[in-house]
Amino acid sequence: MRTNDGGIGYPGRSGYCDLVHFGHDNASGPVVTDAAAMEIEYIVCAIKQESPERFAVVQWFYLRGNHTIERTCAELHCSKQTAYNRLHALHNFIQDALFDISIKTVAN
Repeated sequence: MRTNDGGIGYPGRSGYCDLVHFGHDNASGPVVTDAAAMEIEYIVCAIKQESPERFAVVQWFYLRGNHTIERTCAELHCSKQTAYNRLHALHNFIQDALFDISIKTVAN
């Protein structure tokens, strides 16, 4: 999803990005390169094709704007705990997919 600023619709900084280190320099935070952003975009596109329910989590937490957790839960038709569990599962899925890409890159 493109925005008026030309971005692909993902936040420049999030709690999840603090847990995943992109790059290998001594910067204070993660360095997200265009290649890393495109890898995540590829994974999210695959999620959209394979699991509309999981993609709904992406939409309501990252793409639809700054909504309250109550609004997000209403749209996902679930409780807060379930919404956060789904978000955590989504993060794990993306992390595993990034690891798979990394393994394939090293193997080639």
